[in-house]
Amino acid sequence: MQSWGVASKYTTRDTAMEPSKSGVIGLLAAALGRGRDESIEDLAGLKFGVRADQPGELMRDFHTAEGRTKQGVKMNYVTERYYIADAVFVVALEGEDELIKTLSEAIESPYHALSLGRRSCPPTGRMLLDVLDMGCVEALKTYKWQASEFYREKVLRNYERTKVIPKIKLVYDADRVTKRVQTDVPISFSWKHRQHTKRFIAEEYISLSEICGEIAVEHDPFEGLGGDE
Repeated sequence: MQSWGVASKYTTRDTAMEPSKSGVIGLLAAALGRGRDESIEDLAGLKFGVRADQPGELMRDFHTAEGRTKQGVKMNYVTERYYIADAVFVVALEGEDELIKTLSEAIESPYHALSLGRRSCPPTGRMLLDVLDMGCVEALKTYKWQASEFYREKVLRNYERTKVIPKIKLVYDADRVTKRVQTDVPISFSWKHRQHTKRFIAEEYISLSEICGEIAVEHDPFEGLGGDE
């Protein structure tokens, strides 16, 4: 489970359909052991991108809570919280060598417990895939596919049936003005004065064959049906 809120208000806690820059920087700050009032300027300056290897499904949860009005009257209200289930993302960060080295070491041995957007969403499996000598976007367009086995089989069965090569979504910091803008670059995580600013986002889709090479379907549709030996 993951949840990457970008526009949550009042009783509705939303999630973007891919990790937000703010959420990932928060994870990095936790790994480094930085307090909420410490500077995160160096982390916010990293070039950031995400590849959706397994998009997952949007899930909605709701809680009934009890509160009081300003007049002291008891009341019940419902809060809605959104999550992404069964998703796999590749996040790429680009910056100065020394900072990337420090972050990679922190991710491998974090100071605080890490979470995927919310404390109720701890990560599973490997968090650090690699440290590469290339740019953020190039890494997203070349690094091997990280989808789970069951999702790979689903995609390959669909390819066998349709012969349509699936495409994978990439979202990353744009070097120019674009139509898509997201307010998820943190200036401060302080409880007293939390601040975020906007960034322009580039979005594109690449063919799965670009990161997998030629797609080979190993699934045999007649397997298990029996027959003459």
